[in-house]
Amino acid sequence: MTQSLIISALGSNRPGLLEALTRQISQSGCSVNHSRGSLIDGHILFVARLTGSWDTLARVEAASERLERELGMAIQIRRVEAPPENRLQLPYTVDIVARDRNGTLNEVLGFFSQYQIEVAEVVTQSYVSDHTDTPMATIQMTVHIPDVQPLTVIRDQFMELCDRLNLDGLMEPIKH
Repeated sequence: MTQSLIISALGSNRPGLLEALTRQISQSGCSVNHSRGSLIDGHILFVARLTGSWDTLARVEAASERLERELGMAIQIRRVEAPPENRLQLPYTVDIVARDRNGTLNEVLGFFSQYQIEVAEVVTQSYVSDHTDTPMATIQMTVHIPDVQPLTVIRDQFMELCDRLNLDGLMEPIKH
């Protein structure tokens, strides 16, 4: 199997920080195949899958402590193998809006875990409603449902969860 690196970097955001990190990755000879970056409260979190030859991956691993010092970021690196190519999964998007309360995200994640559904992405946001001053939250997810799971059962159980927790939820196939 082809090996790659997963790198996660967290630091106080400033202009040019991600450019400096990706420049070092590029100069090592690795490619960024998949990445995500998020700015939260003045801190940037960057996660990426890097690919390259064994020696270019080793260069990034060896440079991680130096990069931490130079860039002022906490960096973690893990060598991983590429996942099997022939997993049959159906991509779905999940959107939830509800009153902001402790534990909602955990209960929603628990639901998908119970059905062995892979969570590929999750984004949450809290805000105060302009109309009612009520603390609100949104949860947006991408999930991968194994094609052996009965979709009608999953959707019905998801709607029951939303009813039980008083969530306004929607689960739809991703159409590309």
